[in-house]
Amino acid sequence: LEKKTDSSMAGSHQINNDLSFHISDDGMLTITDKEGAVVHQMPKCVFGEGEPASWRVEGGDPTDFVESSTILEHPNALERERGGPFGLKMAEGDTMVVQTMCARRTRQEMNTEFEMHLEEWERSDAMAALKDAMAVMVKETSRIENIVSFGLGSLQPASKAGRRRSHLQTAALLTVKACINDGRDDKDLAPCFSQDPEYTDLDKEVLRSHGIEPVDDPRGFSLISNNSLYCDWGSYNFVPRMVSEGPWPVAMIEMGIEASLDPTAYQGASNELSDAERELIANMVRGLERIPFPQLQEPEGQRAAPFAGVQIYWRKTQEVIGDGQGSAGTDSV
Repeated sequence: LEKKTDSSMAGSHQINNDLSFHISDDGMLTITDKEGAVVHQMPKCVFGEGEPASWRVEGGDPTDFVESSTILEHPNALERERGGPFGLKMAEGDTMVVQTMCARRTRQEMNTEFEMHLEEWERSDAMAALKDAMAVMVKETSRIENIVSFGLGSLQPASKAGRRRSHLQTAALLTVKACINDGRDDKDLAPCFSQDPEYTDLDKEVLRSHGIEPVDDPRGFSLISNNSLYCDWGSYNFVPRMVSEGPWPVAMIEMGIEASLDPTAYQGASNELSDAERELIANMVRGLERIPFPQLQEPEGQRAAPFAGVQIYWRKTQEVIGDGQGSAGTDSV
């Protein structure tokens, strides 16, 4: 749909009995359920000539929302060559503004809503199953020195389903962090970083209060080493592509790799990969142990399954890790 969101498709269109999508005159795609509730928005990314990339929510009381803006800059020639925020090529001195419509929340309201979803996660069979899976991964792989996460999204999107999804994924990351650090002394704990351009200042406060350090794009990529656990909860294909170009992490929790390796799958404008890039990603995961991420039992009518398609990967200790240059690393893991 992203390639076709132009003025010729403006208007409302039915997807199935439950979902429809609307394209505004400027190309913004909004997917709604049969009650008219927004379940997904496709970003209209406009770059260049001073135009911002923006996320918009159609409908609702404007007083319920607050606009948050983040200015992203690309700092150096190497990172520009690898692709800027959202995989866009950026020239020297270019900046991009991300404007996000967020649910209006106080810190206390945010804490209350997050704790509610954290409790939902902690009561679930999925959390217990994830602990079992992580115990196997930790036993079979080398010592993980840090955790670098992408794609959790803001904790305060305008959509209620979007907030639940982001909160549950963040709760799962807390479980992952706890499993990695189980039995370690305080001075030896693996730090946990999370990168998402949608993060608001309030998001960052809440994340830090739970031991997750938010980082700005594109710093997260430079934090990944052969001893990292890399997590991607649902970003664009350029994220695993950029990870595959650097040191290959010893373990991954990834939503998009399987789709990125399928050339027949839908590829949006910022998701397209060349055959060479797809092969590099395939090499990164080749030979890894892999199990599906445990799934939640979703409430009836809930379509925003937070862990759909997520896989857990790890490299056993006797294997040698390569990197994005195609050479084997020196660390035996």
